[in-house]
Amino acid sequence: MENKIRVLIIEDTDSDALLLLKEIQKGGFEVYYKQIEKEDQLKQELKELEWDIVFADYMLPQYDGINALKLIKEVKPDLPCIMLSGKAGEENAVEAMKAGAVDYILKDNFSRLLPALKRELNEVRIKKEKKIIEQQLKEKEEQFRESENRIRNLIEQNDDIIFTLDSKENLVSINPIGEKLITGKFERSVPIKEFLSIESYKNLRIAVRKSFLNRETFFVQEINLFSINATLLTLELILNIYYQENKIKEIFGIARNITKSKLSQNEALSKVIEAEERQKKLFAQELHDGLGALLSTINIYVGLLMKTEKSRKQRKEYLENLKSLVNEAVTDVRYFVDTLAPNVLNDFGLVTAIKSFCDKVNATSKGLIKFKEPKRRIEILKIIEINFYRIILELINNSLKYSESTKISIEIIDEKDHVILNYSDNGKGFDVNEVLNTNLSGMGIKNIIARINSLNGTCDFKSNFGSGTQIAINVLKNLNK
Repeated sequence: MENKIRVLIIEDTDSDALLLLKEIQKGGFEVYYKQIEKEDQLKQELKELEWDIVFADYMLPQYDGINALKLIKEVKPDLPCIMLSGKAGEENAVEAMKAGAVDYILKDNFSRLLPALKRELNEVRIKKEKKIIEQQLKEKEEQFRESENRIRNLIEQNDDIIFTLDSKENLVSINPIGEKLITGKFERSVPIKEFLSIESYKNLRIAVRKSFLNRETFFVQEINLFSINATLLTLELILNIYYQENKIKEIFGIARNITKSKLSQNEALSKVIEAEERQKKLFAQELHDGLGALLSTINIYVGLLMKTEKSRKQRKEYLENLKSLVNEAVTDVRYFVDTLAPNVLNDFGLVTAIKSFCDKVNATSKGLIKFKEPKRRIEILKIIEINFYRIILELINNSLKYSESTKISIEIIDEKDHVILNYSDNGKGFDVNEVLNTNLSGMGIKNIIARINSLNGTCDFKSNFGSGTQIAINVLKNLNK
């Protein structure tokens, strides 16, 4: 307990006030006090200072203790006041207690004064602490309500489906977006399997069981279900399992609708497959028209050589033609091998493979391709290497076959998390929007975009008639990011 106290004494007799102070000091208190005897003085003191306790004389010449009590209770309801009196009287004591006094003590008997003082100071302390605690609780409740409202708004306005399952796999709560897409007006718990395809429900149960056996609290699962409009949706679930006494208590989940992105991925994959099929058909056609024709001709010359009636001169002529045809066939085979999957790509990586191809083109057209390579071998996934290689060959083919380019620039930039391809030529250019927004074909732009989309990369085409073409491609080295 604090030893320093502020005491306001309403008393007209100085000697009585001093006796009161001495008695209080016997209790070990360090007292700051003020003695007053008029109403205006009381009003002023109550206004200017925080007092710990008031002692008031029951009867004063110009004032009285009862009126003083009424004023104190009006201005400072929690301020304790002990009534003092020079004479006994039950009626006076009852009147004082009704007016708000906490005790009634006779001036000629201070035996109860210190116990009463300590009791009231302790009561005041308890009340203050209680008020502080109540205020803190009130503030906490307000903070909790605000937090609850923010969370509720977040859940209600979130584009993701937020839901809860109980231990028996019943759906027990779902946010408004979930109601809109899946359940309709949600009023009661319902088995989650009612909304899932048989395969998705089976996979979900397996995933929950596996997580339970491994005591995992978090896992991600992809499911298919039918919406309220009977539309098949693909959702990515992020599930958090809560355990209680080695049993699943509930599962909190967030479901993201990935139907559109899944369709986009499938479309990109389909375009890649279509591009591969077109490429296969092209190779088959070129094999048939080019290498097939060469091999057929070689077969004819072999048949002619097998005839014994041919002269030495004729046989020599046939052999020379046969040698030329074989060399041409070998060249064609090398071209097909390089185009499909060159050994140099597998053995030495993307940069060396591109440089090797550019050198072959520049051997027939000096200075046609300028290749700016990184200083070191790029460490990227094989799928990215193969796609970049085929994209670059496709771009070079477009520049030479369609754009009539005389200058081609290729740059590969190796960054920490990305690999970047910058390609440009000085050809006749084309209308990018027209190619992308129509069924025009021939330059393989859509095929290139499909390849980049399959790698979760980005590509930017810039071209106009007469101003060449610039292409920037950016792909993450880690396709899972």
